Amino acid sequence: MKRLVSLDPTMLHEAPPISCDEQMAIRYAAGYVMRSLKIKLSKSTSFADKILINFVTTLHNGDSEEDEETYFEYTKCWINKVNRGGLFLICDNLFQTFIAIEIVRRTCLKDLQHPPAIDIDT
Repeated sequence: MKRLVSLDPTMLHEAPPISCDEQMAIRYAAGYVMRSLKIKLSKSTSFADKILINFVTTLHNGDSEEDEETYFEYTKCWINKVNRGGLFLICDNLFQTFIAIEIVRRTCLKDLQHPPAIDIDT
């Protein structure tokens, strides 16, 4: 497969570790993204969007997973504390995907970690 995007190797850096607080925020944000996607798709009447809704629903953390203790249990506990009933509780596989996306973002876009300060007085 032909590579569509070439990355300059000098832009790649080692990704800084993701803290526990950041992991909890990523789980929350991923749930928000999936909830928004499900709401948007549910407004459509196309057959393809109905298939996508079924797929998104499979990424929801079902009852069978709640019984299992996982490595990411601490993020689930925090989500349960801040959940007011509307969050889309994501499964661990999707959470790991969002963590991987964050690691790639930190590796490839290290310069965006600390954007330059903007003087609002000028």
